[in-house]
Amino acid sequence: MGNYHSEQTADIRTFVFWSAGIGLAMVALSLLLVFFNTNQITKPLQNITVAAQHMAQGDTSVRLDIQRKDEIGLLAASFTEMAEASRRQAEFVELVATGDYRSEIPVRSEQDVINKAMNAMVASNNEMIARVRVSSDQVSSASGQIAQAAQTLATGSTEQAASVDEFATTLGGVLNQTKENAANAQSALA
Repeated sequence: MGNYHSEQTADIRTFVFWSAGIGLAMVALSLLLVFFNTNQITKPLQNITVAAQHMAQGDTSVRLDIQRKDEIGLLAASFTEMAEASRRQAEFVELVATGDYRSEIPVRSEQDVINKAMNAMVASNNEMIARVRVSSDQVSSASGQIAQAAQTLATGSTEQAASVDEFATTLGGVLNQTKENAANAQSALA
């Protein structure tokens, strides 16, 4: 019986030893899996965070290379699409800033307030430019008419000056003739 009891105690010790070893191995494996899975989640999220910070500073050249089929992959793909849309908007604004009002940026959806507003701004500027051109043409035409009227007025003034000069000459001749006639009459009386 003493021998039976020692065998049972040895079996229990062996069982406890193996159970503790297996338990520790499972804890270690679980910790490794948690570390691996955590790294698989946090590393892509850190990359997305850094990319978002760059975009917040106006850097539209941000690209993410995260090839996954889970939610993080979808988030990265959506972020890359958003960065590309921001890059296209920046290119469009640069064109408009250089005076190119012929471009139009595609509206991505009914909720695309920014692209709709940019297209409306360009259309409004085009309308204003068209009105300025019409006004400029009208001012140019009016200037031509004023110049022609001034030329006509100048020609009329020149003709009037010539007429006045001719009248003055004629009047001077009449005055001389009158003086001569008065002198002749004076001579005849004397």
